[in-house]
Amino acid sequence: MRFIINLGTSKERLPMVIIDCYILIALFLYVFGPVKFHSPYSFFMCLYMIVFLLIVNIMFFRAIKIKHICYQNKYSVQEKRTSKPLPFWFYVVGLIIVLTMIVSNIALTGISGFGGNIANTMAKSYSFVQGGGVYQEGVDIPMWIYMHFALFIYLSIVDGIIYYKKLSFLRKMIWIVMLVALVLYFALFKGTQKTLGDIFVLCMSALLVKSALLSVKRKKSKRIIIVLVGTAVIFACVLASIMGARISYLNSLGYNAFRLHDKFWDVNVDSTFLQLFPKATRIGFACLVFYLCNGLCGLSYCLALPITWSYGIGSITDLADIIERRFGFSVIEKTYMYKAYKEYGWHYNEQWHTIFPSIASDWSFVGALIILGIIAYIYGICWQEIIHGENKESIFLFSMINIIWIYLPANNQIFSTRTTAIIFVICIIMWIRRNKNVKKKWFFYEKG
Repeated sequence: MRFIINLGTSKERLPMVIIDCYILIALFLYVFGPVKFHSPYSFFMCLYMIVFLLIVNIMFFRAIKIKHICYQNKYSVQEKRTSKPLPFWFYVVGLIIVLTMIVSNIALTGISGFGGNIANTMAKSYSFVQGGGVYQEGVDIPMWIYMHFALFIYLSIVDGIIYYKKLSFLRKMIWIVMLVALVLYFALFKGTQKTLGDIFVLCMSALLVKSALLSVKRKKSKRIIIVLVGTAVIFACVLASIMGARISYLNSLGYNAFRLHDKFWDVNVDSTFLQLFPKATRIGFACLVFYLCNGLCGLSYCLALPITWSYGIGSITDLADIIERRFGFSVIEKTYMYKAYKEYGWHYNEQWHTIFPSIASDWSFVGALIILGIIAYIYGICWQEIIHGENKESIFLFSMINIIWIYLPANNQIFSTRTTAIIFVICIIMWIRRNKNVKKKWFFYEKG
């Protein structure tokens, strides 16, 4: 039997083209961007990333080939349907969780510190939280609830975009309030960018899905693509402004947040790349490039280390942290990230390493490529199910996998927090369960 891949139609290969461009841009900026990294192992890192791209592309397009044949089968046509939005109560629970978080934090800190530049406010909030402010006293019950039940929020965000026109006026208002309140909470009270990044990826994933589903109406589809590109550009500019403000604020406190002459890197704020931006924002865009690329530098150091093993839980950062706090057993010390810190000084926590060393600490660097290849295969199947059947479980899993791809050059975002790890696992289970039920229906249909 021949191993055949299929490049599919432009719509079928769209997500993988976006991922390829994104990863290649990250590699280009690593080599030619305004931040010059000094790792002697950069060549091996670039070679490893090229192999990664080859593997995930082969697996994705292999899935496209198999699923394309599947959809030619008369039985699979029985499953082609338009799914319905999530239940009304699902949205309500998500809104209650977010509002409870906001009310709880206002009760603790008030709102007197807010106002003026949103970027400065985020910088101050982030510094306050990281410095052990009021938020860190005892257990933050609303935040604990969010960490374990954010499924109601994340899935509602995606669902609201996909089925916006089908929602009642009340449900639209609940969705809008929930989304705005969530963004404001993490911007004003936590000052964190990772969760805002998750929200952005989910929204962009939903818009991409909506664009594919509206492809028969070419004008509407093109409008959504324009919105996607425009939103990405605006988000990058806002993120650069926030980073620049955070650096300025931390430096004003006497902390050199973005060292321009570090033994691991140098920054040229007058580089050709940064000449495109106003002088006042160049440090922010340099920081944005640094965020995108410094994980690749961490990966290069990890690739130079001997094989290690972290007992199968090193790739799940939050679980490893819980085990260390509860039982005093340090899993992190067994990982590639920690060994890179001990060997080369690249910090295992303050600096990034891409997703690969986390997975490799449990399964080796070859195993990391295999695992991400399997994820790309599932990703391809999900995309085919979406464009042929508008399947809800596939949309949710597709959106969560996009968090893996977007954060891949930086860190292991999907398993670095309990929130995304729990949601990802639940989405996988929902998707497997749904596909298993579909196969049963095909079997009984054929028997009948």
